[in-house]
Amino acid sequence: MLTQFEINTQDTQRFKFRKQLNDNLIVHYENEDIMYELKTDDKHMLLYGYAFDVRNPETDINKTLENLFHSQNFRQDLHYLNGQFYFIYKLENEYFFCSDAVCISPVYIDPSNKQLTAQSNDTFKKYNSQLRLNLNTFEYERIPEPHNRLKNVRTERIILDLVKDQYKYFEDKSLAINFRANNMNKALISILSPILRGNELYVRDDTELNKKVANSMVNEFHMNLVEHTEKISATYLTNTHLMDFKKFLNDDLDLTEEKSTEYIETYLLNDSSRRSLVVEYHLLNALRYHEDAKKDQFVYDPFNVRMIQNRIYKHDNKDSFDPISRIIKILKPMLNYYDFSTAETLQKKYKQLKTENKNLKKQLKESVNNYQFIQELHDKGIDISTNLDGSYSDNALVLQPASINISKNEIFTVSYKKSKPGMMIVETFFDNPRNADRIQVTVNGKTTNVSEYLGGKFINVEDLLDISMQYERDYNAASWQKAGKIRISEID
Repeated sequence: MLTQFEINTQDTQRFKFRKQLNDNLIVHYENEDIMYELKTDDKHMLLYGYAFDVRNPETDINKTLENLFHSQNFRQDLHYLNGQFYFIYKLENEYFFCSDAVCISPVYIDPSNKQLTAQSNDTFKKYNSQLRLNLNTFEYERIPEPHNRLKNVRTERIILDLVKDQYKYFEDKSLAINFRANNMNKALISILSPILRGNELYVRDDTELNKKVANSMVNEFHMNLVEHTEKISATYLTNTHLMDFKKFLNDDLDLTEEKSTEYIETYLLNDSSRRSLVVEYHLLNALRYHEDAKKDQFVYDPFNVRMIQNRIYKHDNKDSFDPISRIIKILKPMLNYYDFSTAETLQKKYKQLKTENKNLKKQLKESVNNYQFIQELHDKGIDISTNLDGSYSDNALVLQPASINISKNEIFTVSYKKSKPGMMIVETFFDNPRNADRIQVTVNGKTTNVSEYLGGKFINVEDLLDISMQYERDYNAASWQKAGKIRISEID
């Protein structure tokens, strides 16, 4: 949107429009509709793009510029602007240039020839949005940053206050949510929820999860769904790259010591900490918005505000620092009714949990009875694994898996201590030779399938009868629970 823009000392015919700043500097641009200007004898301001003050958003950009023009502390007020813009202003007969907080549309500078261009140029230096450029001398000065010694909760509250009214700028404008099912988009929707009706939700990632959640959001907020293959008609396109601030904080750099030093010197990075270098380098060189800036729409991100950026990246970033969750919780708590990670509602998850809880109670009740049975057997010199249940009477023990939920990783075991040497019968009841291999039975070290003991087999036992059983697959059926039934009887 802002790619056709240039400042230099010579007139050029490559652009439709021009504005003379002074005897040497000329601003060239292509779109008169997004150039805003106010000028008196001693003041001059130009804003190319769009901007609004997040503290009290005006729908009219001219009004925003007027407020800056008459402000007694407009340099401080610049810290509260969101948008996608280049800003030029005159102060004490000198012109200065700055951009939105992260310079969504990058610009490139040639200090020796006093040129600035929005066209990609590898031979020029890339403009860093943390700096203010003096257009008279083409020298940088660092924009002052506030110290941030506030606690997590207070910082989160400040960020919330700076995003909660941003929707007001879009009340008379068309907007598209560039949607992916994640917590950042949930926060974005929370911020913009008052003006979403009739606007577009663009599903840029057409996975089943994204499409399912997107349909829920379209129905909830009465939006228009735009498939990833369709064209967006809105003027503004939202995104959430900056809301993923932990990525910028935690991703390390593959920079040599020499390159790091060069960067620090070039961009006047006073804070020599590695974290400051990592964050700033990523914002300048790895921000995906630089590609978005080539699209037909203006780009909007709630966190593209210098005051928010400073709060985040100068914060100690403890694990408890979570402004995204606070935004959702305060502005639109009902969105937590939707689980974006599974595309399910809490109502559905509640029903699932209720069913699981019912099953757990049943299993708990069974396990109590099972414990009593196991203890009774132990007193008789018979030890069984806790995943077995059954009955014992007249020297005959009948066992089967205690639950219909059977895992192939489970092993069912019996250790039967006979009071004196003698014969015993081991009997199974699964009369299905075709599937008998699905249950392996080991008796005193000899492994066969369950059908080997169909009808009963005599075993001569000197002292102990050890039996183990294991299923080949996972099962959840009463028929397979019954298939593992074993009867052990003493003959003498």
